[in-house]
Amino acid sequence: MADETARAAALGPQALSLQVPEAVRTPGQLSLEYSDSDLDIVQQIGAKYDEQMKVWKHQGKTVLPQKRAKELVTHLHRWTHLGHKKLKALLWREGQTYYIPKLPSLIQQVTDACVPCAKVNAKHLKMPEGTRMRGERPGTNWEVDYTEIKPGRYGNKYLLIGDSVYVRRHQSRMLEPRWKGPYTVLLTTATALKVDGIAAWVHASHVKRAPSTSTADASRDGPDEPLQWKLHRTQNPLKIRLSKIVQ
Repeated sequence: MADETARAAALGPQALSLQVPEAVRTPGQLSLEYSDSDLDIVQQIGAKYDEQMKVWKHQGKTVLPQKRAKELVTHLHRWTHLGHKKLKALLWREGQTYYIPKLPSLIQQVTDACVPCAKVNAKHLKMPEGTRMRGERPGTNWEVDYTEIKPGRYGNKYLLIGDSVYVRRHQSRMLEPRWKGPYTVLLTTATALKVDGIAAWVHASHVKRAPSTSTADASRDGPDEPLQWKLHRTQNPLKIRLSKIVQ
């Protein structure tokens, strides 16, 4: 009886169920919201507004708002952990649909704030041989006991007391970051620095500055969640207290 029923079902008409997916938006139908700063940018680059698609276009491409552009760069860097040059080349090669203003600065901001990249990536630093300038009379040359760093990358020329740095591991094990830390800078000289947590002095070529806490938190939480702080007054009129608001 079961065989006859199966044979009849196989020979009879068959009905295949088809699930129709929801309408998928094409890139031209993507809903984009432009802020006031985005509108200033599109006016500076001379973009034109497309009434049909409700987007701004420049050079035949849709102008991507800074908020969406930072989301794209952040998620792409989290997936690949590419450096600044490789990530910029990838986005420029694939950027056939969207025009992203200020793309190099966005990529630099995201890559500099990535803590895993800072702990794992190698650092190529060639320091010149240390010399001490001597004058013929007092005051000819003033020696400043600061450790120099690259001003173009970090914004200031010297490591200051209170800054956070990563220290290179001399013997790193498998699957272990090349850099340990962060450590707080206590003392600095022209060629070495003293950090909290390490008894010996560390040479300047064995450290690199760590991303600031606020920048790393903003990169980890996402570009849509800016940090919010609350001001508290104290009994001392010359002191205030700041606390971060956690949502």
